[in-house]
Amino acid sequence: MSKPNILVVCDKESFSLSIRKLLQSHTDCSVELSSTAMDARDRARENVFDVIFVNTPLGGDMNDDFIRTLVKLCYSSVIILAPMEIRDKLSDKYWDRGIMVLGKPLRKAEFLSAFDAGMLAARRTRALYNDNIKLRKKIRELKTIDRAKVLLVEYLKLSEEQAHKYLEQQAMELRKSKFEVAQSIINTYEY
Repeated sequence: MSKPNILVVCDKESFSLSIRKLLQSHTDCSVELSSTAMDARDRARENVFDVIFVNTPLGGDMNDDFIRTLVKLCYSSVIILAPMEIRDKLSDKYWDRGIMVLGKPLRKAEFLSAFDAGMLAARRTRALYNDNIKLRKKIRELKTIDRAKVLLVEYLKLSEEQAHKYLEQQAMELRKSKFEVAQSIINTYEY
């Protein structure tokens, strides 16, 4: 398992440093600090973070567009740290987006439990995302193979079973995958 990568977005340096120290005493992790929404957005585009903490208010106000962008950009768990008087409002607002909201002042145990839950959710989401990519690739390959079979039936007047056997035979003889053979057939018969 790789070392967790965390982003803390906060315009108060002392608070950011104390969060970093707490996280690094809890687990071996890399913690990046960002003091602006724009910088954090850029970092989220360029890096993979397991958990992103956003301390509010950021730059004087709660930037809703920034939070939405973070959620769309990455598969990280986003945890908002908000003053207790607006915690419930923000929690209701972001619940359906899978964003946790913790009230400040923070309690160490609650903060670390939220971090651990965020790590679990991020790893599970990333695993599902990777599985989704594999399935999409497999579907694309099957569609390509099916398209090649249709072309073989159409142009070489083979039955579907013969087209299937032809693809398998070519793949064995050429030491290529059926997908690669299918691509070659498509390139041959389609303009």
